[in-house]
Parts: sequence; C-alpha cells; structure tokens
Amino acid sequence: MPALRALRAAAPMTRALAEDARGSSVREPLTLASEPRVGALLLALGVVDDTIRFDRLGLEALFADTPSALPIEPFRGVDRVVSWFGSRDERFASKLRALAPDVTVAPSVPSVPVHGLVWAHLLGTVTTGASAEHPERAPIAVPERLVAEGRQVLTKIGWDGGRPLVMIHPGASGPAKQWSAEGFARVITALGARTRIVLHEGPLDGDAVRAVHSRVEASVHRLDNPALPVLAGALTHVDLFLGTDSGISHLAAAVGARCVVLFTSSAKLRWQSWAPGVETQVVTPRETADPDVRRVMQRIRRFLG
Repeated sequence: MPALRALRAAAPMTRALAEDARGSSVREPLTLASEPRVGALLLALGVVDDTIRFDRLGLEALFADTPSALPIEPFRGVDRVVSWFGSRDERFASKLRALAPDVTVAPSVPSVPVHGLVWAHLLGTVTTGASAEHPERAPIAVPERLVAEGRQVLTKIGWDGGRPLVMIHPGASGPAKQWSAEGFARVITALGARTRIVLHEGPLDGDAVRAVHSRVEASVHRLDNPALPVLAGALTHVDLFLGTDSGISHLAAAVGARCVVLFTSSAKLRWQSWAPGVETQVVTPRETADPDVRRVMQRIRRFLG
C-alpha cells in the first residue's frame, strides 16, 4: 500500500479537456497486474485505477533464451513499469526494460531477510527522500457502498449491532503459520458474553474454523468466504480483529481495524503490516502454551479494556 500510494503520487500529470473546453490536469492511471481477487479488491477500494491478470501479461516470453516476440500490447502507452518479479533473471530484466521508458525490476522482499520490513523495502524500490521517510500510512477509506454491504452480511449472520464485535480468522496458508484451535477457543471463552464473536472462513480455512468452533460452547457466528470487497466493508464494523499472519489480517489492518496478529516465528515479523493500530504476538505454531494465551489476551485487552 505505501508503495502503491507513492507510485500514484509520482505519476505524471496530463492535460484533459473538459466539456467546456477548459483544460484540467489529471494523473496518469495506476494499473496493478496481480492475482485477480487481489486486483479486484484494490480496484474496489480505489487504491488503483485499473487491474489486469498477471498471467495475461505474457511475461514468459521474457525468460526465453531464443528470440521471441515481446509482449508489447499490455505495455503500449505505459510510461513507467515496476516489477517486483523476475529480478533474479537478467534476461527477464533486460527484455522488460525494452518495453517502457522507465522500468524498475526489484526483489519482492529484502535481499537480507532479517533486515527491514517488507512493506518498507517495497516502498524503497519506487521512491526516495521524504516519500520514503514519511510514507502515507493512513487506513484505506472504504467506500460507503462496501461499508453498507459489510454491515448487511454481518446482520444476516446474526450480529445485532450492539455488543462489541470481534472477528477471528484462524486460517493461514499452511500449518507452519497456524496457531492451535485450542488457543483460539480459550481466547473466545475468556472474552465471554460481553462480545459477539465472528469466525471468518476463507476458501481454504474450513478445517481451521471447524476445529475452533467445535471447542467453544459460546455462541459464535460464521462468515463464510465473502467477496473480499464485502469483507473489507465488514471489517470496518469490528471492534477487534484477531488472526494469523495472512492476507486477511493485512486487509483488516489496512482498512483501519484494531488488530492482534499472530506470527509463529520472530523472523516472520518482517511481514507485519504498515498500518497503525496493530499489535503483533509471536506464538508457538499449532500448540497451546499458557504464556501464549496470556500474552494474546493482554494485547486484546489493550484495545477492548
């Protein structure tokens, strides 16, 4: 997000003629090539102006040893290209530089893993000076339409709009990044009846959510795989988000939710969010250690009292 914001702010200005023939200055649009769901999300949130599927850029031609046609069409009329992909292959970088006047090819993570946060590294690949030292870190302003749709889906699953709402995302991309179901269940029990609990389930989180749900006696609501823009709207209504190091946790932080994010290794803390209002805690993967539960609850109480 800070890198995309810096790119947008630095985009060249062009003159556009309005209907009354008076010229006005507008910035060149920012297009993101990414996985489709992420692109659609950032487009809906107004972070980018356009999106294209990454796999439709034709970049495979840039890795070929033999001469081949360059993927001209996606880059036609583009002034600047930033690629956080392919930096280890000089053939790729050299051929990509032939497609636009200004091309940056950089690694997606710091070259020395323990040095620096990933978001700060990405920002540093596209800007220097004040923009890098004082990045824009305000939460994303979620459009009112999505805020309303988010409230609607929460109401549909049983939220009454009264008691504090806590959303929990127990899933992660793999077992090594997951906390134990028992740990989440003990947190839910400790929160007690004064809160409403929503368990969020993404496309691959069914087992993790069922494992937590089966261990709690309290009434909990389940939010099953909403579209990401709608989830962004729902997150604007939560009083606290608790989750593992995952894309969903990054989204919660980005839209301004107060978050406690669990990491299973101190080395992975370099992936922590750029957004303010986020507490991080390192826990033992897939185990329930009493000290971990106490520390997680301490961080939750900083937000909920």
